[in-house]
Amino acid sequence: MEQYKNVIKKWGEFVALFGILGIFDYSIGFESEFVRPVILLGVILLFSLAYGWKMGALSICASILYMIVNTVVSGHDMLLLFLDMNEAKWFILYIFVWGFCGFYSTAMQEKEEDLKDEHDELYRTNKELEESINILAESRHDLRQKILEFEHSPKVMYERLNQIEISGPDVVIENVINVVSQHFQTSEVGLYLIDNATKSLKLHMSSIDKEGLSESILLTEKSCFYQRVINEKNVLMKQKHDEENDPMVAGPLIEDGDVLGILVIKRMHIDFLQPFELEMLQCILDWASYCLDMYTVISEESNKRMLHHL
Repeated sequence: MEQYKNVIKKWGEFVALFGILGIFDYSIGFESEFVRPVILLGVILLFSLAYGWKMGALSICASILYMIVNTVVSGHDMLLLFLDMNEAKWFILYIFVWGFCGFYSTAMQEKEEDLKDEHDELYRTNKELEESINILAESRHDLRQKILEFEHSPKVMYERLNQIEISGPDVVIENVINVVSQHFQTSEVGLYLIDNATKSLKLHMSSIDKEGLSESILLTEKSCFYQRVINEKNVLMKQKHDEENDPMVAGPLIEDGDVLGILVIKRMHIDFLQPFELEMLQCILDWASYCLDMYTVISEESNKRMLHHL
């Protein structure tokens, strides 16, 4: 649409300028024969510089036609227009001005169009980058909100771990079971202590619902799931090759570098079987192990002081 308007504008200016020149020349006339070629030269120069070589060439043709018409109207000899050197030099000057100014203007216009295209491309790129930045800002805000609302935020983790205090084994184990039951929303949580004498696991403490938790588990070749927990000293999930009665998740409770017992979660919702949930359980057990170790250190220091005072 804009290009169509530019074409109409060029032709309008072209027709209007030659029309005004013809009307003025016909009604008033130029006193000197030198004035008319100079005015036509100015017209050719104007269109060549403004619109390039195509409109410049058209203005040359229109100027020659104008001079032919003027010669016919004034009654002069047509041959003198082309054979007289005084007239011919103007034609040569027209062509020279058109060639230099027209092609120079065309080259500048093409360069301007290239720069405009580059500017438009940069503008579109900047708009896309601006939109990307806005999307990233919104994503950052949403991510920040999710992190703040995430159930594993530092605040939530602190609240969970803060429920486990440095105390004796029974108190620590009870707190661990309560925290795990609360966090994983299950009542089938228990802790087995290792009985090295009988090479078995004894159920020491569990949550309210004891259904499905065995009182004793022998550490045999069939109990390879528990053996892996003891050997790896890490929270593990039940695998396909494990026994059907094995818990879904189990993790070690360590005291002084040795596995004191194994915390088991018999059943829980599948949404909690995520890597960060297992890391959360590992953090809880590590903190419980630290509490047991610190309780042992504090107890030994307290006993030494009592003996020292005695």
